[in-house]
Amino acid sequence: MLHFERQDNQAAVIEFVPCSEQIEAASRWQDVEQRIRNTGLTNSWSWIKAWLDNYDDLVQPTFAFGKLDNQPIGAALIFSNSFAGQHFG
Repeated sequence: MLHFERQDNQAAVIEFVPCSEQIEAASRWQDVEQRIRNTGLTNSWSWIKAWLDNYDDLVQPTFAFGKLDNQPIGAALIFSNSFAGQHFG
């Protein structure tokens, strides 16, 4: 886990979840969506899931989830840049 300090000295925690734990990642991603009232299509779980269904075997992604005061504050999909020059989606 990585820790980052905010100005008010509260630490944000970044937790990594492997793609093999996609059910857990889906639950956490949707929790973040609800908490921050996400309305964007391309960062919605529906979009992420469709993208993973097509490309996860090529890019072997990892999920990252940010928490502050044990509350979800963000989600990201991270994957290797070893496929430079290829187009995904």
